[in-house]
Amino acid sequence: MNRSDPRQIGNALKLWWADPECKAFSYDVFERLGLAKTCDPESREGRSERGTFAKWLWKIKSRPDWSTWRDAGLRKAEYVGKRAKGARSPAAVWLEIMAGMTAAKVRAG
Repeated sequence: MNRSDPRQIGNALKLWWADPECKAFSYDVFERLGLAKTCDPESREGRSERGTFAKWLWKIKSRPDWSTWRDAGLRKAEYVGKRAKGARSPAAVWLEIMAGMTAAKVRAG
């Protein structure tokens, strides 16, 4: 890897993957959404989905109440996973809910 090439650094250095809590969170959300029934978490698609979840937690970790948000995210993932029926991906539904909750909290706070 050529460290002077910014494209290679950007692809190799995803900070949320280096954080053990973010990585564990990605597996938990993946499982609770029921994605493991149809997709291997280590496949390219599975890693992409898990990366989105890990990145979400990485962004939230800058807040002092991040562990509350982590727990809320896991509860919502379980809720969505049990009720997700239809053409939309449970991951997309989860992300939309969490983005709305986060935005509402920021506006209200």
